[in-house]
Amino acid sequence: MIVATGVGTEALLARLGLSLPMLKRPGLMMRTRPIAQTIRHILASPSQELRQLPCGAILAPVSAGHQGDTSSEITTLPNVLADAAINRLRTMLPDADLEWDQVILADRPMPQDGMPAVGALGPAGLYVATMHSGITLGAIMGELIATEVLDRASNKNTDLLAPYRPQRFEK
Repeated sequence: MIVATGVGTEALLARLGLSLPMLKRPGLMMRTRPIAQTIRHILASPSQELRQLPCGAILAPVSAGHQGDTSSEITTLPNVLADAAINRLRTMLPDADLEWDQVILADRPMPQDGMPAVGALGPAGLYVATMHSGITLGAIMGELIATEVLDRASNKNTDLLAPYRPQRFEK
């Protein structure tokens, strides 16, 4: 069984008598009104990350330093943050008619040290995979985890995942 339950990981594992300490890292995501298809991949820059949804809306964190944000609470009004984010997006996509439509609270699944937690944990057959940012790490982690779970992991894959094993939190 693979436990990939994001911010619910700590509570779910606790019910099994296991521990995986998580940080409280709330984040706000902004969705724009739909625009014509402009972007076909994830864009990440020092000033903004974004992706375009199939409906045409742009989805982006409102914080410019989203990945490095260590805040445990949001202290600025969401509309103020969304206004700043939409201005950054307009700089990146000057020809798009962008207006923010919605701001969504999205707690970020982040193990206590800020790094992914990936690997076997607890009883035989239990495997945990929780991390931030799944949107950018999902493809490579999915490939590495699948090969490991299917018992086809190479030494290279095992070495890549070694720093992220959940056992690092055991005392």
